[in-house]
Amino acid sequence: MEGDEHKTEEKTSIHVSPKVEAKPIFSQREIRRIIKDFISAWISGQIKLSLVTHDELIAYAKRAGENLNYKEAIQHELDNKATFQSLIGICSGTIKATQEEQQKAMCDLFSYILTLRNGDRIQGKFMDYELEERIHRLEDGLSITNNLVEQIVEWLYRGKVEP
Repeated sequence: MEGDEHKTEEKTSIHVSPKVEAKPIFSQREIRRIIKDFISAWISGQIKLSLVTHDELIAYAKRAGENLNYKEAIQHELDNKATFQSLIGICSGTIKATQEEQQKAMCDLFSYILTLRNGDRIQGKFMDYELEERIHRLEDGLSITNNLVEQIVEWLYRGKVEP
């Protein structure tokens, strides 16, 4: 114990770097386009949606060991439909909203779309968003541009070297 009084405390410093916001896969413009395509397809009947029914809610509750009565299940179903219609209304502009409210509604509707797609509750196609094809067209265009630049540089170089 005598040696304890000569011990120095070691301090460990932890460097915490500032949190950097991750770059999303989809830009706000792309999300807006997906939502626009979704709403247009839904309105025109190109897609069919199957929202959760009260019977499904009761079945889910039973499997989870919870008790959900018929009246509560009906209310959840109605609330779910009202929320969906409200999001569609805000995003499409038929329900007045601030820019912040519309941005939140777009995020919520995008999440809703992902949930519906994940649950196999969307029938039909609503996106003409063929990213692969767009990338190939961009690559082809870039290749042509690179070839033209190389030809110009070669022509300019020959023009200066040769009298």
